[in-house]
Amino acid sequence: MSTTPFVTFDTWHADDGPAALRLADALAAELRDRYAPAPGFAFARVHLSLDGRTVVTCTEWDAEAHWTAASAALPAGAALRTEPGSAFRGTRAAHVAGPEAGTAPGIVSVATRHVGTAVAARSLLRHLLDTADWKRTFPGFVSATPFISLDGTTYLNYPQWTDEAAYRAYMTDPRNAAAQGGIAALEVAPPEFVMAVVHAQVTAADAAGAGRAA
Repeated sequence: MSTTPFVTFDTWHADDGPAALRLADALAAELRDRYAPAPGFAFARVHLSLDGRTVVTCTEWDAEAHWTAASAALPAGAALRTEPGSAFRGTRAAHVAGPEAGTAPGIVSVATRHVGTAVAARSLLRHLLDTADWKRTFPGFVSATPFISLDGTTYLNYPQWTDEAAYRAYMTDPRNAAAQGGIAALEVAPPEFVMAVVHAQVTAADAAGAGRAA
């Protein structure tokens, strides 16, 4: 098994809330029925943005080849075959656990930063790790997991909080604001942020359980 799991983040934008909800439900069903039984699948989540019009999926695999094989086996017309508005393919770079680690998050952020080079991406990672000490004890903070794209040009951070109040307190903390200038200096294009809730979660155990039930 790979010690550096392969991950995907895909973002779709819907015309309205009902359309986004239908897409989120369809994606969750396909992740459970098509991806979860596949070799190498570990974990997936479907997110709905706070404004109700954006859907983000993330998946984790033992290796990129397992995701490629499972995707190739999807039937024509599958929701997972729909071209997303943006796509990220990469590996996990680190993990910072907060005092609420293990708690189901009430709100998450998918923060994508375009940095152009692997050197800049590693510099962004150092920014996160340099501020890890205060985050590990910040009330309501669950965790932050940074990822770096396979080509090294994109950095994606996935922080989680227990609720919106904890998120707002975190964002307005002076220690967080102090790091933003250095982060912005590394970017070559505007960042993309999606604030969301977890709509569905799928693990390989879900597929195993479904097989036993059948």
